[in-house]
Amino acid sequence: MAVRNIIRTLLSFPFYRYVIRPFLFLLPPESAQTVAISTLKIRPLWSLHSMVTGVSANRLLVPMGGLSALNPIGLAAGFDKNLEYLRSLAGMGFGYLVCGTVTLEPRRGNPKPRLLRNVKQNSLVNSLGFPGQGLSSAVKKLNSYNQSETATPVIVSIAALNEQDTIHCFETLQPISSAIELNISSPNTAGVKEYQVSQRLKVLLDKLNISRNKPLFVKLPAWFGNDSLEEVLSLVRVCKEAGVTGVTAFNTLPIESNLLEVGKGGLSGKPLFQDMLNSLPAIRSELGSDSVINACGGISSSSDVINALNAGANSVQIYTSLIYEGPGLVNSILYRLNNYLKEGENEWRSN
Repeated sequence: MAVRNIIRTLLSFPFYRYVIRPFLFLLPPESAQTVAISTLKIRPLWSLHSMVTGVSANRLLVPMGGLSALNPIGLAAGFDKNLEYLRSLAGMGFGYLVCGTVTLEPRRGNPKPRLLRNVKQNSLVNSLGFPGQGLSSAVKKLNSYNQSETATPVIVSIAALNEQDTIHCFETLQPISSAIELNISSPNTAGVKEYQVSQRLKVLLDKLNISRNKPLFVKLPAWFGNDSLEEVLSLVRVCKEAGVTGVTAFNTLPIESNLLEVGKGGLSGKPLFQDMLNSLPAIRSELGSDSVINACGGISSSSDVINALNAGANSVQIYTSLIYEGPGLVNSILYRLNNYLKEGENEWRSN
């Protein structure tokens, strides 16, 4: 009982916010993230975390087009780039994990500084550029995870840098993953934007469909203004016509910053939430009721999750809010969401 109470305290909102976070935020953003993520190497800690604070209920299960998520809270791509901490992250309470983004060859990413934070906005700006260990390493890590018999589904994010590499990554990772998320929307990497052209995306999806036998999601670019939303909806229509399982809305919002070495990056966190939320009904209207929408952008509370689900999403994905709210966020949201569903106020289920 004493150990459980210690674990519960260490991973609680107040302890993280008032003790751990101030220390971490003394460090440069990328260094702070490295320190925080290093705690995931202590796998028994996260097993205990799951035992002490975990929330599990059949009412939280979410079907995602052939994939059954344990609950509607997913980890967004970019947090575990190299698939190193899957079992610990599963112990954090996520319904599914999106890992990567994986590229064919190892990449150093963009030069530093490449990560900024704005505490007043609860936001980050990154220009990371897909740093990672490459496909071969990802395969080894994912095979190891699969042997652990951990129940949490793993979706692997792959980069649409060029057609040949994308198809190779897809065909290699599909057999050993629960699903694939195709990243056509990183604002920090050359090549990806080519697939934000409807015809180019259609050609790529048609080729992936030749060997596809698992769920496939497309991660959409963030939008700003009505004209931009229409461009995104044109990509949604291509996805629907190609029969993909669903879309993730959205990636980070491109902005310029002279504090980044490359001068531009992608904004994530709370400033994106309202635009993301407002776009969900339009995306749902284009996709119809059978496709999956994973809402991503500024979600940091149970009310954010419920609003996104009620607006048309099947699940949500979080990343930046973990940096600001800590590892207790997931189960805190699930506790409130479970109570919400118990009370019968489950509009998103009927939708």
